[in-house]
Amino acid sequence: MSRKAIPGFRQRESGLIGRYEWALLAFLMVLTGFRLWYIGQEFLDLAPDETHYWEWSRALDLSYYSKGPLVAYIIAFWTAIAGNTPLGVRLGAVVLSVGTTLLTYRLTWEILRDRRLALFTTLLLHIVPLYAAGALLMTIDPPLIFFWTWALYWAYTALTRQEGWRWLLMGMMIGLGFLSKYTMLFFLPSLLIYLLSSPQDRSWLRRKELYGGLGIAVLFSLPVLLWNQRHDWVSFRHLLGQAHVEQGLGFSFSWKMVETFLDFWGGQAVVLSPLLFAALLYSMAGMLRRACKHRERFPLFVSAFFFPLFGSYLLLSLRQKVQANWPAAAYLPAFIATVALFSSWLSPSSHQTKAYPPVIAPGGRRQPPGPLLCFILLALLLSFTLTLLGHFPQLPGLLGFPLPVQMDPTSRLRGWKSLGEWVSRWQAEYLPKRSAGPSSPALFLASNRYQIASELAFYVEGQPRTYCLNLGRRLNQYDLWGGLDRLEGSDAFYIQQGSRLPLKLRSAFRTCTLLDTLPIYYSGVRIRSFSLFHCIDFRGGISEDRPPGY
Repeated sequence: MSRKAIPGFRQRESGLIGRYEWALLAFLMVLTGFRLWYIGQEFLDLAPDETHYWEWSRALDLSYYSKGPLVAYIIAFWTAIAGNTPLGVRLGAVVLSVGTTLLTYRLTWEILRDRRLALFTTLLLHIVPLYAAGALLMTIDPPLIFFWTWALYWAYTALTRQEGWRWLLMGMMIGLGFLSKYTMLFFLPSLLIYLLSSPQDRSWLRRKELYGGLGIAVLFSLPVLLWNQRHDWVSFRHLLGQAHVEQGLGFSFSWKMVETFLDFWGGQAVVLSPLLFAALLYSMAGMLRRACKHRERFPLFVSAFFFPLFGSYLLLSLRQKVQANWPAAAYLPAFIATVALFSSWLSPSSHQTKAYPPVIAPGGRRQPPGPLLCFILLALLLSFTLTLLGHFPQLPGLLGFPLPVQMDPTSRLRGWKSLGEWVSRWQAEYLPKRSAGPSSPALFLASNRYQIASELAFYVEGQPRTYCLNLGRRLNQYDLWGGLDRLEGSDAFYIQQGSRLPLKLRSAFRTCTLLDTLPIYYSGVRIRSFSLFHCIDFRGGISEDRPPGY
C-alpha cells in the first residue's frame, strides 16, 4: 500500500517535524522533567515488585523464576548510572515511557494519517491512570508496552508498505518483549488471526520474510529457554500454576468466580477510568462488527490485537483474580480506534472514513455532537482526576474531603523505607554486642515473603543480602538462589507481618525472641504491622523443604 492517506484522514503537514511534533516534544520535555522531580522527591517508596527486580539486577542471569531477564538488565544499567536509589531503579520506566510515547504517535499516524489525531491519542495515554503509573514504576510492564508498541508498528507498516524486511524487526521486538514479560506471546496468535481474516494481507502467510521474523523472535527467546532447561522448566511450571491448570480447563460455578469476574471489570474501570473504559469497549465492539462485515485492514488489525488478549484475561477471571494491569497491552490499538471513531463523529466533514460513516454510531444511531462532546470532556476530566489523585492522594484532604485509605492506590507503597530504617536501628544496636565468627556473617536478615525480603535488601543500611525462608509457601527466586546452607550456626533477624511465629521457623533455630513491632500508619490509619524476631543458632533444613506450589 502506498503512503496515501486513508480516505478521509488528511495528512496535515508534509514535513517530518511540524507543529504537532514540536508540541509533542515540548509536552514530553515538561512531563519527563516532572516525573524525574516526582521520583527524586521520593513521595512513594519502591513497590515490592520493584525492589524484587532490583534484587535480580544484583545477580544478573539469563532468566529468573517468574519473568524474563530484561527488567533486571534495564535496572542494572540505570542504577550503574544513577546509583542504587529510587531514581536509579525507576529511571528506566521514565525513559521507556518517552519511547512508548513517540512510538504511539508514529503508529497512530501510520494508521490514521492525521497528525492531530496522533497527537491526541498520544496525550490521552498520559492521563490514563494505568499508563501514568507505568511511567513511574519500574516493573515488567514498561518494557512490555514499549516492545509491544514497536512490534505493532513494524507489523502494520510491513502490511501497508509491502516491505518484507519489516517482519524481521517485528520479530526482534517480539523477542525482546518476551524477555520482558511472557504476555508478549499473545502477539503471535493475534497476528495469525489477523492474517487469516484479511483477504488483502493473507498472502503474507506464504512469504518467507514473515517466518524469518518469527525465527528471530525465537532466537531472542533462547536465554529464557536455556535457563529454564537448566532449572526444570520452572518458569513454565509457575505460569501453569498461576492459571490453576491442575484444576482442569473447565469452569464450575462458585461465588468466588462471580467475585473475581466482577473484580476484573471493576479493576479495568479504575485503572482506565470508568467512562474511558466504556468508550473503549463501545468502540471496539463497533470495530469488531465492521471487521466481520467488511474485512477492512484498520478494523481487522485493531480487533485482532485487542480481543484475544482482553478476552483471555476475561476468561481467566472466571478462575482466579486477574491483576488490573495484566491486559494493559490490549488497549493500545483500542485507544487508536476510539480516537478515530469519536473524531469522525465530531468532525464528519473532515474525517470521512470507511471505518465509520459520519456521525453514525456502530449500531447505526446518530450521535448529537453536543452530548457527545460533553461525554468526551467528562471522560477526560475523570481520567485526569484519577491520575492526579494517584500522584497526590492528599489533595482531597486539602479541600476537606480526605481520600479513604482503602481507596488510595498508593497505600501499598507506604512504610517500606520506615521498615528498613527500623531494622537498621536494631542492627546498629545489636551488632556491636556480637562477636562474628570468621566464616559466617554477624547476622542475616530473613522473612517469609519475597516482598519483605526485597524491601529489606533495598532499604536497610548497606543494602545487605537478604533471604526468604520457605515455611510452606510457593517457590520464588530466593529459593533458586539458595545460600541458607552456608548460614548454619548464624543468628538472624526475622521480619514478618503479624506476630505469630511459624512452627517451622521455631524448629530451624535454637531460640526465637520477639524484639519489637512496627505499626505502619498512613493518614492516621494502620495499614500494616511488622514484627522483628531475634533468632539464635540457625540449624538449617528449611531450604530442603519442597514448596506446595509454583
